[in-house]
Amino acid sequence: MIDPGRELYIAWIADSYGLTYKIGSGKASERVAELNKYRRGSLGEMLWSKQSSYEFDSVEGARAAEDYILVEAKTAGHGSKDHSEFLVGISNKDLNLLYGKAIEIGVAKDQEVLASRKMLGDKPVEQFSS
Repeated sequence: MIDPGRELYIAWIADSYGLTYKIGSGKASERVAELNKYRRGSLGEMLWSKQSSYEFDSVEGARAAEDYILVEAKTAGHGSKDHSEFLVGISNKDLNLLYGKAIEIGVAKDQEVLASRKMLGDKPVEQFSS
């Protein structure tokens, strides 16, 4: 069984393009390592760093939280033209406000998922995945 991870994370990099945030869900440490895979830190190139992460009880909770931040930030004009999960021009304060609300949304989604699994008789999740 594949475990996609249940973390909401924010990674950041400050380079010649300015300050860029990456919003994602999954396994934060693995995803940040993947972002840095082709960066040349040994040559002085800046590397991505994890700023924040929160682990939910379900993949669905993490994805709902990620989607909330991305939709709200893009609506406010902070979406990157190059990558759908990157944000630019957003203040740390505004991002933290979105992050806090996203955690609330993800926790609510976790509760919804848990309730639906209980209704299915507490069967393992993979039996119901399509």
